[in-house]
Amino acid sequence: MSSRRAADRGPVRRRSPVGPDREDALRLFVYGTLKRGESNHHYLQNSLFLGAAPTGGGSDLLDVGDFPGMVRRGRGCVQGELFEVSREVLAAVDELEDHPNTYWRTEVQLADRSRAASYLLIDE
Repeated sequence: MSSRRAADRGPVRRRSPVGPDREDALRLFVYGTLKRGESNHHYLQNSLFLGAAPTGGGSDLLDVGDFPGMVRRGRGCVQGELFEVSREVLAAVDELEDHPNTYWRTEVQLADRSRAASYLLIDE
């Protein structure tokens, strides 16, 4: 996790080629290296940032070296960011996350009770 403040991460993008009227737009909850200011955020650079968002509980982050992995166990919540992404961006992130081998893309519930796609670490 970066110690830089959110203000140091650059401007929040309010416009994107992926708009709410696009049928292929999906909500993606990210944590770790995909967050703004982190090493893999360039995968989402043209996606619409919707805001900071915690999960609804029942999940934790594991430290697996150079990157974290979210798992569905425990009582915690994971602090992350919510983006609106195209199916093309999702496919690129699937490849980055080695879905479905290392991470499994699934739907997670956020603290506001809405749902979004995200990646869970396959740790079994």
